[in-house]
Amino acid sequence: LATYETKIEDGKIFVNLLPKQMSVAMFAVTSETVPPADDGKQWSFVMTTAALDKQPNRRAQGTVDGVQIALLTEGSNIYAVQAKCPHLGIPLAGGKVENGVITCSQHKSSWSCDSGESKDWLPGGGVNAVQRLVSKPCDLATYETKVEDGKIYINLNPY
Repeated sequence: LATYETKIEDGKIFVNLLPKQMSVAMFAVTSETVPPADDGKQWSFVMTTAALDKQPNRRAQGTVDGVQIALLTEGSNIYAVQAKCPHLGIPLAGGKVENGVITCSQHKSSWSCDSGESKDWLPGGGVNAVQRLVSKPCDLATYETKVEDGKIYINLNPY
């Protein structure tokens, strides 16, 4: 029987679907957008860099204005991608990020954190080889991020 970590905050229930060793911060932001910037983009506040830095693996997942997002880091880079793998719905915050590529922790498909382009779809043999026969490669929704005054913002319009 699987059990999951839960918490209630501001009347919302959060369930962490990642294994305990992969736990990440959970967030929910609704309508905390800033006025359009000079670049014409609508930026939404997600969390502070200080809060993200305190998290195991410097990862977070949650919703921003109803969009499920995973925040991933590699060095000083902060990426925002759709929260779940398009193949099986596995939380991507538990995946490995290397050279700007996120790899799903379960079936090892990988995508560019910048463009969302599929890099390696269901690699290897066994079950993945069978699944490749019925499942076409899918790109990942990615979102532009920026940091200002220690606050992380994302543009909810996918790249």
